[in-house]
Parts: sequence; structure tokens; C-alpha cells
Amino acid sequence: MRRIAALLIPLLSSPALAAIDLEIKPEDIQLSNPSPQEGEIVQIAVTVHNIGDEPLPPAEDVEVWLYEGPPDDEDTLRIPTLNTITELPPGGSGQINARWRARAGVKKLFARVDPENRFAEEDETNNQASIELNVEEFRPPEVTPQQIREAIRKGVEWIKSQQGEFFRRCPLDGSENPLVLKICRYDTISLLGLPIEKRPSKAWDPISGVGATALAVFTLLAAGLDENDPAVRDGLDYLMSYDWSRENDVYAYAMLIPALVATGNKERYLSMVQHAVDFLASRQLLAEDGFSDRDDGGWGYGSLADMAHMQYVMYALYAAKQWEEVEIPKKTILRAVKWVKTTQFHNGGWSYNLVESPFSEGPYGSMTATGVMALKAAGVPITDEHLRKGIEWLERHYTVTSNPGSLQWRYYYLLTLMRALDIPPRQEKLAGRDWYKEGAAFLISTQKPDGRWVDLEEYFPTTCFAVLFLTRYNPRPRAPDLGISKEGIEINPEVAREGSPVSIKLTISVGGRGFEGRVPIAIYDGDPSVGGELIKRVELTVPKGMNLVTTLINWKARRPGYHRIFVKIDPENELEELYEWNNLAYREMEVKGEAKKVSGRFKRIAPGVYKLGNLILDTNAGRIEIPGKVNQVAGVIEYLACGRYGKLHESVFVLDTEPVYLFLALLRLGLKPGGGVRVRGDPRRPKGDEVEIIIEWEENGVKRSARAEQFILDVTTGKPMERTNWVFTGSRVVGGRLMAQASKSFIATYRDPDALINNPLPGGADDTVYRVNSDFIPPKGTPIKMIIRPARD
Repeated sequence: MRRIAALLIPLLSSPALAAIDLEIKPEDIQLSNPSPQEGEIVQIAVTVHNIGDEPLPPAEDVEVWLYEGPPDDEDTLRIPTLNTITELPPGGSGQINARWRARAGVKKLFARVDPENRFAEEDETNNQASIELNVEEFRPPEVTPQQIREAIRKGVEWIKSQQGEFFRRCPLDGSENPLVLKICRYDTISLLGLPIEKRPSKAWDPISGVGATALAVFTLLAAGLDENDPAVRDGLDYLMSYDWSRENDVYAYAMLIPALVATGNKERYLSMVQHAVDFLASRQLLAEDGFSDRDDGGWGYGSLADMAHMQYVMYALYAAKQWEEVEIPKKTILRAVKWVKTTQFHNGGWSYNLVESPFSEGPYGSMTATGVMALKAAGVPITDEHLRKGIEWLERHYTVTSNPGSLQWRYYYLLTLMRALDIPPRQEKLAGRDWYKEGAAFLISTQKPDGRWVDLEEYFPTTCFAVLFLTRYNPRPRAPDLGISKEGIEINPEVAREGSPVSIKLTISVGGRGFEGRVPIAIYDGDPSVGGELIKRVELTVPKGMNLVTTLINWKARRPGYHRIFVKIDPENELEELYEWNNLAYREMEVKGEAKKVSGRFKRIAPGVYKLGNLILDTNAGRIEIPGKVNQVAGVIEYLACGRYGKLHESVFVLDTEPVYLFLALLRLGLKPGGGVRVRGDPRRPKGDEVEIIIEWEENGVKRSARAEQFILDVTTGKPMERTNWVFTGSRVVGGRLMAQASKSFIATYRDPDALINNPLPGGADDTVYRVNSDFIPPKGTPIKMIIRPARD
């Protein structure tokens, strides 16, 4: 009997549980054409089977994600699907559909069902399948300059033919409807097949807004027409007589500026260009105006910034920059650069934004080209890591027949690609290919006999995009633009012994109109704006036509601790340039001295009060007190506080204790570090328990105190740093060594994995956002007491 019970126990304790089991097999992936040509639209159908015993839970649906390569490769492009599966009973099947523009080469398409593991299944190993296909490469024929000119001419004639009001009349109420509408705007009656009516007008498609007219005029001017051409003249008259006071569309103003600048007529259009620039600056989404920190620095619909708006706005500001009389706020440019950089994916690509992407699943071509264009238009040197990674993404996914990662907008992609690569410094080849010649060949092969181009559907701007690509038009820079980035400074070695030789290699980027001659450069140990020590002045010769020039200097490492090596181009501001913000950059290095041993034993000095070095831990009051002094009274910072041999060139305060003491004291208060900072400037919010930081000091015999944020200026707002709690992240431990102790990094404003405490605000991802609040801070050397306590809110 006991033996029978023993046999029954496993059966009674582990009943077979009924469950869903979703399955995809290779034969379940069907293509409308298994041997397509590059750029051809392929219909994809994927059948999913439920071979389990249970149906889908009520109100749940199944997703299938499609990929152009291995799903776990972060660089693989996603293929957007058109639907989900809403019902799937046991033994049942469902189908999802997708459309994909084939890209050249041997492609392995993957389908993965329930990719986010929302359902508990009997078996998840059957949730993925793949098929392989060979896509025939588009081999562009040789095209001649004459063919390109003829394609432009035909496109121009078609654009001219579209001047006027085109509409379809609703048969029910007689209302006029733009051609883009498929049903009447006031009811559900179809407009397809109804006759197109035209009314003479100086504008293009005025029913839909003023933007189409601005784009048409700009395209015609870019194609070589001038103000005396009747179509251009009428379009400009319409734009200048338009009541802009009732216009709030960012796109409209952004398309207006390049059109007016392209005329070259400052006398007539300068004031309107300035008005449009002022409007765009006023519509930038700013955190201090109540918008999300995520969208700070961008433009978009309502309160959500997107890269499509960034394309038009940054190109407009770049065009306006070529008229030196136009005033563009520096902070507008810098905050836009910040937004673009913080929205870049790790693989180098960009999407519509980080919240939603109506035209793709993940990064795609036109938005990545926009990211590159926006940074170059803003003066970011081409040595910059974000630019380099963006261009590398475009190289890896090179094509001229589609918008990689998206079904739509392939002609818009070509335009953004041209702007990204042609805004100086020009890049004639991409992935070793002549992108312009191949793009022109593709456009000539797809132009309609009447001169227009059509993507998925009729859309007037498509032809403008194609013509603008073929003209290769961009505003001509009025001045050179010399720039230096952190990546353009190479220090060898980056960790040196005191007194040992160090080599500093500089790479200067040459953009704008180009430059030939000698450029003065100064190298400093520390921020020159706050007394950094001059290492050397050099004059760099820039040959004609060079985009990058380098020089090498030698230096002997001095003073143990962390050093910030600054490079300033044209330190006396003798040269005329498009931008000057990009003339200064720095790189960090460490100079090592003799190591110092520290003890980690607390000394009890009163009930509940302990001392560790000069640090006081009061467990009764729940606070830590650390003595220190004011270290920096002006300039850019990356730290609120560091130790004696820490990064003194970028820290508000220097504390007279050891990082390991603070680490132990925070733990003793019951606080838990959370980490979450992977790299310097990590865009993710740090994790860990939060603390408040108070500074006490004495001024003219009067004791004063203030929150730490008051001592820091946010350059994007011109105001003190936003009130915040700070995050106890802890520090990396490498080889058993607490890196905060090694680097003397206590509290970082620019997020640092080695710092004990980090700034949680979005500005913590940008090393240019914070400076010392010189109007508030006491004189350098003033003794202070820093109080750190668990956050109260």
C-alpha cells in the first residue's frame, strides 16, 4: 500500500496543466515573390498555430515581429506588421501580414511570435522560424549630366503645373476636399474616382496649408529658377501676403526660411526670415516650460518632439545661418544638439522618437540621415562619436532604392541622405559607393513620363524631394567652421605617472565654406575660463580642401589627480566662423602619485555619533557631515564634489575625506546603492536610494545654508539647477577596488559609474549643461560643511 501511494504522489502533486503553445514553422512564412528585385514591395504572410490546449486569454492578442536578420542582433532592421492575431483557439491558426521593400543580397527573414513573452507556454522553442531569399541587386545604369538635367527639367515643369487649387467636390454637400483625402471631410462618402477640379491660384495646394507653396518655391529656386520666373514670383507673392499671424505650424515656418534665403534677396526677405527664426525658437519644447525632460530641445506636434520636425527646423536654421544678419539663439542650437544626441540608439541609428514611430519599428534610414544632418548643420565636428556612429549606421544599411527600416518615404530618405552627406564637410562616398550617382540613376529610372515621382501613393512633396536630391542644392555657407570634439583629442597615455611624458594628438574638423591658412590653437590644463594653465600654443596649417587636420604636442604630466585637457581653437576670436561654440573641447586624463592607505573603522564619539577620518555620522539625526571648501567659482563642471586628488578642474567643492568613508556611512544609515550608470553620461535615470544635499558656510560672520542645486547653473535655462534629490548609485568595483576611491569621485552632475552619488535629472547625460552658479557661490577656498541625509520627499 505504501508503495502504491509513493507511485501516486508525483501524479497528484504535478498535474498536467493546460496551456497555450504558439508555433511558427518555416513553411508558415509566405512571400508574394521569393526572388524579388531590390526595392520591390514584397507581401509577407505569417501563419501562427496554437497547438496547446487553451485559447488566448480574453481581450488579448498575439504579436509577431519580423526581422531582416537575427532578432538578437541590435543592428537588425525590423519589418513593421499590419495587424495582430486577436483569437486563437486550441488547434486554431491566425495570420499576420506585412509589406517589405526588399533590400539587396542574401536575406534571412525571421518571424518571432510573442516576442515579449506575454503568454506562459508549454514550449517556447517553437516561437521562431526563418526563411532565406536572394534579392537581386539594383544595378544603376550610367547616367549623364544631361540626363540628370532633363529629369530636373521635367520635374520642374510638373511642379509648375500643380500651381493652383486642386480639389474634389463632395457630391453630398458640395464641399471642396484636398486631393490627399479619400473620403469627404464632413462625411464618409468616397472621393475616389470623382473628377479633379482646379482653381487658379498663386499658391500650391492652399487648402492644405501654406507649406506646400514654400516647398514648391524652394524647389524651383534650387533648380535654378529665379524670382523673375512667373511661378516663383507668384509663389513668393503669396507667401509674403499670407497672414502669418494665424499660422502656428512649425513645418510651415521651417519650409518658408529656405525658400526666402534661396532668393538671395536680403533687402526684401530678411525681416521675414528673422520673424520665422524667432517663431521656431519660441516653439522649441523646453523642460522649464512644463514639457517632458525627454522632449527638451526638440520640436513636434503638441508636447512630443520628433525627428521629422527636427529635419525641417534644423535645415531651416542652417539656411538662415548663412545670412549673417539673422540672429539665432545659441541655446536653441545647443538644446537641439542635446535632444538629437540623447535620442540616438546605441547602434547609431535614429527613429521618429523614443515614444512612438508610425513608420517603423526601431531606427530607420530617413531619421538616421536626419540625425546626421542636424548635427552637422549645428556645427558638430565630424570627429564627434554620435556623428560617426550615425554615418556608420547608414553605411551598414546602404541602399538608394528604399528607406531602410521603413516601407515608406524612400524619396524623402534620399533627400535627407543628400543633406546629411553634402552639408560640409562633404562626403562623396558612402560604404564605398557613389551614393549620388546611384541615387540619381534610381530617380531617373522611376520618374513618370509627366515628370513626377510617386512613392506608395500620390503626394505632391515627393516630386520636390526627388528634384532637390538631383539638384544637390544646399545653402552655400558664408564662412568656414572649425571645430574640435572630445573624440578629436587623443591623450597617450591616459593614465600617466607624475613627471612622465604625455603626447596629445589633436584632430580639427573643417566645415562650413572651407578654410585655407593658419589656425591658432591653445592647449590648457584645466578650463581656460577659470584660470586653466596654458600648456602650449600652436599654429596649425590647414591646406585647401582638407576636412580634417592633425597636430601632435608633448607635455610632461604634473600634479597627481585627474586633469581635464582643454583645446581651444582661435583663442583670440580672430577668425570669422559660422559657429564658435564648437571651438572648445576637452579630454580627461589621470596623473598618478603615491597611493595612500585608509582605514575603514568608525570611532564612536557620542551615543549614536561616529567619526571616520573627518567625516561625522550622526545616526540619531540620520545625517552625514563632511568638511570641505569651495573649489571652483566659474566654468563648466561635471561634479558637485570630489576629493583632493580628484577632478578638481570640474568640481564645485573639494571634500576633506575619503570616498570609501562616505560609502560606508551611507550604508550605515541604511541606504542602498542601485547602480544603473553604465557609462559616463548614461542617458538612463540612475537607480538607488535618494538623498538630499545641503551646504553650510559662513559669510561675514553669518551662518548660511542652501541646497546643493543652488550652487549649480543650468546653461540651457540660465537658472539654478532644478531642485532634485540625488541618487546613491554606489560605485563600480574593479579588481576588488572601489573606483570612487581610486578616482576620488564623490557626487557627479554628469553621470559617472565611478561616483558614489549621481544626478538623476536629464542634464546628467550631457557634460555641457552645468556650470558653477557664479552669482551665488562664496569665494574660492571658503570652508563649507556638506550635509547628506536620506531624502524626505
